[in-house]
Amino acid sequence: GTQARPVVESINARVAQGVSADAVYTCYHDNADGCDCRKPKPGLLLQARDELAIDLARSYLIGDRMKDVQAGNAAGCSTIFIDYGYAESATDNRAAFTVPSLAAAIRCIVDQESLETMHGES
Repeated sequence: GTQARPVVESINARVAQGVSADAVYTCYHDNADGCDCRKPKPGLLLQARDELAIDLARSYLIGDRMKDVQAGNAAGCSTIFIDYGYAESATDNRAAFTVPSLAAAIRCIVDQESLETMHGES
């Protein structure tokens, strides 16, 4: 569903307090607006890349919806799908990894980074 903008801003502020984040990007448009920043389009990821000099090819997008995975794939990120069993989870999953939780997604990233370091791919 959708949330009112003040609720989203409050959630984002709370998240920003709990983690070290350089920025928080949010699309407030509706699907009908056809903007480039609403997932599954990668607009916000590309904006972050440009503003923060992010190497998207070395980045991970973690999401629990197929539109998250599609945006990450379109931006060139490695994608991790958290399968919470939503009805859409069985459809067209092109994520690099599928995991059951955020903790498992983080372990997946740590494991991948460790493998790259062992093989001299960093």
